[in-house]
Amino acid sequence: MNQTNNKRSGIFLLELMIAILFFALSSAVVLRCFSMSHTLSVQSARQEQAMTQMENLSELLYSVDTNNFKNPEAIFKTIRTEYSACNIVNENINIFFDENWDNCSSNNASYEIILCSSRSKDAMCNFKLQAVTTEKTQTEIADLAFKRYVKD
Repeated sequence: MNQTNNKRSGIFLLELMIAILFFALSSAVVLRCFSMSHTLSVQSARQEQAMTQMENLSELLYSVDTNNFKNPEAIFKTIRTEYSACNIVNENINIFFDENWDNCSSNNASYEIILCSSRSKDAMCNFKLQAVTTEKTQTEIADLAFKRYVKD
């Protein structure tokens, strides 16, 4: 009689160990999914903030008189009215933001929007906005390109 109880208890322990193993593996997969969803959520929020700031900047550029597009200094002055912490580097305008996407100095910046402009032969001024991190590698977050007709 004792042998049948021992056999049953051995099978029960084996079943219990298999169930615990199954739940441990399942929980590992679920935790990995949660961490991946958090990472994607952070990246999505960063990209949304970058696009919002670039759209604000593009609307500001639409408010500039097209006669001023011939003078990059006039564009810089207009941008400086809204974004005090910006500078010109290699004919590009750089605007700096902290981790909360508030305008800040380049020393405290976590993000940067780079504005490149060029004139084409068809009387169009091409703008390219690029949001990047200020780390050494400068990871691109988002970019936006648009054109404005320039009166001659």
